[in-house]
Amino acid sequence: MRIIVGKVMKSDDEVILGVDVSGKMLDYRLSGGGKSHSVPNDERGCQQLVKICRQSQVLKVVCEATGGYERLLTRTLEQNGIGFSVVNPSKVRNFGRAKGVMAKTDPIDAKLLRDYGEALRPARTTLPTEAREVLGKLLTRRSQLVQIQSIEKNHLKAPLVNDQTLASIQTLLTTLKAEIRSIEAQITRQLEATPAFQEKYALLRTFRGIGPICAAMLIAFVPELGSLTREKIAALVGVAPYNNESGESQGARSIYGGRGDVREVLYMATLTAARCNMAIKSHYRKFRSRGKKHKVTAVACMRKVIVTLNAMLRDGKSWEPLRFSTAKQDYQRAT
Repeated sequence: MRIIVGKVMKSDDEVILGVDVSGKMLDYRLSGGGKSHSVPNDERGCQQLVKICRQSQVLKVVCEATGGYERLLTRTLEQNGIGFSVVNPSKVRNFGRAKGVMAKTDPIDAKLLRDYGEALRPARTTLPTEAREVLGKLLTRRSQLVQIQSIEKNHLKAPLVNDQTLASIQTLLTTLKAEIRSIEAQITRQLEATPAFQEKYALLRTFRGIGPICAAMLIAFVPELGSLTREKIAALVGVAPYNNESGESQGARSIYGGRGDVREVLYMATLTAARCNMAIKSHYRKFRSRGKKHKVTAVACMRKVIVTLNAMLRDGKSWEPLRFSTAKQDYQRAT
């Protein structure tokens, strides 16, 4: 038995440290009650938290994803062998509402994160390797540039465009096109320089409909691909439909959550596959023949694509659309 801040703990492995991360400060609260405290969100402050974790024998640190402000903390914890979970802020907020906590301050959030960790025991977060992090940043930057490019292309169609603004838009579009090509070249070099990526990339590209960017996105943002069950990988990407039933009422099922950036490129890849990949094309036609709407059919095909890719990486086998081999039949049964 051990006493922490006046509360008796059952065992040492129940100690959780909740940390609310902001740009400048780290507010934290330990299991066992007491007040929240804060340290600066810098190297010195992170080392102070490491010291506190060791002194109190903390099992896990729980913090929210904050768009990168948590990165210094998580890197420091990883380097010192301290487990941590980076959790979804909306889940913590809903957890607080369920407890009747409507106010929001940094100390309150630190307490909520601690309580969330104690109640739900979130899985330990594993940080990406340096190579995967670099690849992810390049892909994110490319997505940003493509979005800006789309906005500028829409400006070309605006009714108030004159010669002066047209020249400005075209100049920017030329610059964006060159920059996107440069980023894509860096993505290719990063894939080629990392042996762990090369095998996955080669296997994914054998599936008709999966292009270079989609394959790179899956490698960077779905490292779990090939290691999960078909149900879990579909839910992870966000293409698993959830029931909406109560009593005799049966509402339409819908997808929820998942990794939006991945789902976006997977959607475009699936539309391509529905035209050039016979397996996906027949799956699409089957759903449409039943009277399903296009979006419902597209999601069903997206699920088939991601489950198939998961099976391919799991078994280390490429897709062979024209060869009805035993391996192909296995994939058909798996999907």
